[in-house]
Amino acid sequence: MDLKIAVVMLNWNAWPETVECLKILGNTLYDNLHIFVLDNGSGNDSYEQLQSWLAETWYCNVERTGAKEFAISRFGKKVTLLHSGQNLGFAGGVNFILQYILQNDDSFEYFLLLNNDVRVDAAFFTEMVKTAQQSSAAIVGALIKSYDGRQVQFARNYFPQQLYRPSTKTAVPGGVDFWDTDETNGSAMMLTGDFVRQCLQERSFVLDPQLFLYCEETELCRYAWQQGLACVVSKQAVAYHKLSNSSGGEGNPRTYYYLTRNRVYLARKLLSPRQLALFHLVYPVGRIMRAITKIFAKRGRVAVAIVAGLLDGYCQRMGQWHKHGGYIDG
Repeated sequence: MDLKIAVVMLNWNAWPETVECLKILGNTLYDNLHIFVLDNGSGNDSYEQLQSWLAETWYCNVERTGAKEFAISRFGKKVTLLHSGQNLGFAGGVNFILQYILQNDDSFEYFLLLNNDVRVDAAFFTEMVKTAQQSSAAIVGALIKSYDGRQVQFARNYFPQQLYRPSTKTAVPGGVDFWDTDETNGSAMMLTGDFVRQCLQERSFVLDPQLFLYCEETELCRYAWQQGLACVVSKQAVAYHKLSNSSGGEGNPRTYYYLTRNRVYLARKLLSPRQLALFHLVYPVGRIMRAITKIFAKRGRVAVAIVAGLLDGYCQRMGQWHKHGGYIDG
């Protein structure tokens, strides 16, 4: 029998993509799935639309404590739809779901964090579990490709290089089914149940809520390695990702703000004194130069977001950016 997996997914103002992802998950070959979807304070009617679609497509099984639980009749997979009432960010939303799950059912062997703008192959979950068992890793990441499958977007990452500059590697190692990585990609990564419980017991969260959005996997993977636990990427478990689509699309000001700010926060939290001194010399200059290039490219809002992220990072203003809801285009 398939080991029990909880799929953790957030929706924010993008219910059509969530529906598309749920359809794909319903057709995977892995049966023992329970999908938990949190409408993360959407400003539109996403929650009602998801309720309506699930009621029409998957028959209703149980209703309790504000969560509606549905079971697909053909495959036996379940969906629980939750509603937060406010935008908790990616980190806060994932923590919300994980705490809800463990309060109601402590029998899951794995927890798979999946963006709603990702599609997977039919054998995806089987390959993820296979890699987890063979590697004994606490965190298993998917090999990330573009949504059309033509390009590898993520194969591994190195720490602390990714705090200074983009260091994502796309070369896929040959002759192995999985490999170690300092960081997995947060759009599709699976955590063991024991690791999730350890995180909640020792630090009361799985993803650092201070980050709100972006860089959560960097912090989580560093925590795992510090505990002597491995992080790997599975070669055969491929996820096809619409890059940054769940947060407004690639290159939007929100992305630049959170990446800029959160790297400052993580540098303070994770780097040695010598590494941190180098970071302070290199990183702010690089960010200012990037902002200047955006001004010349007539992308003033992106430039403002970069500078705001840098200032907030050094002033330790964390959580949700006060312009989060309004900054969408460049």
